[in-house]
Order: sequence, then structure tokens, then C-alpha cells
Amino acid sequence: MATLKEAIKAVLPHASKDRTLSILCAVKITGDEVWATDRHTLARGVYVLPKAGDSDPTYPDEFLLDAKDAAEVVKHKSEVFSITRDTGSKVTFNMQNGSTMMFDTIEGDYPSIGRLIPDGEPVEIGRVGLLSTHLDRFSSKHFPRHAFPRHAPHRRSSVALRFQFYGETKPAKVTISDAPWYMGLIMPLRSHD
Repeated sequence: MATLKEAIKAVLPHASKDRTLSILCAVKITGDEVWATDRHTLARGVYVLPKAGDSDPTYPDEFLLDAKDAAEVVKHKSEVFSITRDTGSKVTFNMQNGSTMMFDTIEGDYPSIGRLIPDGEPVEIGRVGLLSTHLDRFSSKHFPRHAFPRHAPHRRSSVALRFQFYGETKPAKVTISDAPWYMGLIMPLRSHD
């Protein structure tokens, strides 16, 4: 299972960089999941917080964190121990080394992304087009080093993606066998054959 920082790092490439879509320039943290999307790709990372002594960790209610702030959490030297929210719009990441990071949350309604995740059986489709800039968001550089076994000859230079298609115009599900805590979606290009 991933840590919170690892899950954020893996989904960050999927957050929008278009500030006119400000709500999509955020990562959604809810319970033990982190989500990000820019309308073309989507990613979800499932994480675990460390135990606090004998008690189980407490996971936060849903909030949106600007992608730039989320990147600061990833860069911190220490791992996240817990997350606390005040009654306003502040969220505090309590780090294992005793330091804290406080950020403003983003107010607004994040898209209803759960309904986008395909269910049912994948189908076989003909040719499909995928943009290389979208595929790069799934590359190994966005994952923690230990996500890929040391014995794997491709470690850190490539990642084995598994695509499941549910129709030519529906999002394809992307999974990575070495990172079972991760799932993504990518929109295929429309065919003009």
C-alpha cells in the first residue's frame, strides 16, 4: 500500500494546469483516497496513514488541496503522520518528524468522478488513439522507487501498464501490476476512419 505522499505524487500529473479550470487544479483527498483529473486523464491512489501507537489512524473528510500545495507535501523530507482540519478552510499535515504544513483548502464542487470508473467486463476494440502527453502521466517517474521490485530489469526506466477498454468512446482503465493501490483512466481519441 502507498503512503499519502506516494499516492499524491502518483496522481499529481493528472491535475489540470489550466487555471481557468481552478477546481481541477486540485487533488481531492477523501478518506484513504487521493484523486486528480484534468478531463483527459484521471488517477486514484489509495494510501494508508501510519498507526498512532495502538490506535488506528483517523482519515480526513473530503477536501480539495491545490496541486501546488500538494506538491509541497510530496517534497517534504518526512512522511505525513496525520491530517487535521479546522472549522474553517485550513488543513494541517502533521509530519512524522514533528513539523507541520498548513494550507488553505479549495472551496467548490469537484466533479463526480466515481461515475466515470467503468464497470462490467472490458471489451475488445479495434484501433485506438492515445496521446503520448497523456500516456506520460502514467510513467514510472511519478511513482515511488519501491513501487517496482528491485529484481525487475525495467525498474525506474519503464512501467508495465494494463489497459482495459469498455468501448471506443469510453474511458480506458489503466492499472499497474506493481502498484495495486493505483488506478487511472485515459480518454481515447475519437477515430475518424
